[in-house]
Order: sequence, then structure tokens, then C-alpha cells
Amino acid sequence: MFIKVSGYNNKLPVLLEQVLITMRDLEIRDERFNILTSKHEYIVNQLEAELFNITVKATRAFHKQLIS
Repeated sequence: MFIKVSGYNNKLPVLLEQVLITMRDLEIRDERFNILTSKHEYIVNQLEAELFNITVKATRAFHKQLIS
């Protein structure tokens, strides 16, 4: 995995640290997951069909795999 932050701000290391901490400590809550995967008008039709195959358990497993 590569994470790149760029720009002219001297606080980029702080931003990167916050991004990494948030990724590491991410808590996937069932209720928020259900809200995010429920039908919304702005979801592209091709992607909408895949939402039914995504579960909280699979998302948590992917997060652990991504962080390790």
C-alpha cells in the first residue's frame, strides 16, 4: 500500500499521521455500514448491484487485511 500526500504545507506530516491513525483505528459500526450501503439516488447503477454482496463482516476482514 502506498499513501502519498503532497503540497506546500509544512503540516503534511501531521495530516499523514492523522490519516494513518484513522485507518488503523477504524471502527466499522453495523448501523453506519447499513446507512452507507442502503440505496441512494447518487449511486451509479453498475455499482449499486454490487452493494448487496458487501457485508459488514467482509468489510471488517478487508480492513484487517489492508492494515496488516
